[in-house]
Amino acid sequence: MRPLITLHEAVVARRVLMNDLSIATVPAARGRRAVVDLSEMQAGTVELPAGEIAVDLRESEVRTLVMDPTDTSMVMLSGLTFDDPGDADVETALAWLRRDPTGYQHQVYEQLANHYRRSGDDAAARTVLLARLRHRRDLLGTSSLGQLLMKGWGYLQDVTVGFGYRPGLAALWFVGLLVFGTAYFWDRTLDPVEVNVHPTFNPFGYTLDLLIPLLSLGQDNAWDPRGLDLWVAYGLVFCGAVLATTVVAAVTRVLNRR
Repeated sequence: MRPLITLHEAVVARRVLMNDLSIATVPAARGRRAVVDLSEMQAGTVELPAGEIAVDLRESEVRTLVMDPTDTSMVMLSGLTFDDPGDADVETALAWLRRDPTGYQHQVYEQLANHYRRSGDDAAARTVLLARLRHRRDLLGTSSLGQLLMKGWGYLQDVTVGFGYRPGLAALWFVGLLVFGTAYFWDRTLDPVEVNVHPTFNPFGYTLDLLIPLLSLGQDNAWDPRGLDLWVAYGLVFCGAVLATTVVAAVTRVLNRR
C-alpha cells in the first residue's frame, strides 16, 4: 500500500510532531490502515499521529520517541534505535512495543531497558527485560514437540525465577517446599537403611537433603521411605532439581547479557 505520508530517509534536527494530525481509515482500503512512512529517518523527537494507522519506523534513529498511551497506531520497529520513550511509564512503553505486527523485536526492548538504567531505575529495566523474554516465549509455536518443550521451559523459568530477573521467587519456592517437606515428615516414621547404624531422623534436615542436589547431611541416604512417603520424597528431589536447573540457567543468561 502506498504511504499516505512519507519522510523516508529524512533528516530532522529537532522534532517531527504529528500528534495533532488525525487520519481516518480510508473506505476504499476495506479496513486496512493508512501508512505513514518514517523509515530510515533521523530525528530528535517524534510524536505520532492518532488514528487507526500503521507507522513504519524501521531502521530509523530517534532520540525521543513519544509513546502516547492513547495512541492506537500499529508500528513497525525492526532496526529502530531510540534513546528514551518521552514521559511514558514502563507499562505504557511495553504495551507500545508489542504493537509491531511483524513480531518480537529484540533491540527495542534492550534500548528501553538501557534508558531506565541511565535514569537509575533498575527495577524498571528488569521489568523490561523480563517482558522481552515473555514476549519471545509467547510467540513460540506449538506445532512440534521441540517448540512445546521450549515454551514449557519458558513458563517454568518465568514462574520459578522470573527468567533470572525475579530472584526472590526462587527463594519463596525453596522456603515453601522446605516448609511443606518438614511439615509432612514431622510425624512420619521412616525405616532406617541400616538398623543398627543411623542418625536420629530430622524432618528439616531430611527435606533439605532432598531439595539440594549437591548437599548431603547424611539424612536422605540413611532412611528408606515407602509408599506415599517415597512419592513425596521423589517429588521433593524432582522439584529441587528443577529449581536448581532454572536458577542456574536464568543466572547464566543474566550474567551473559551483562
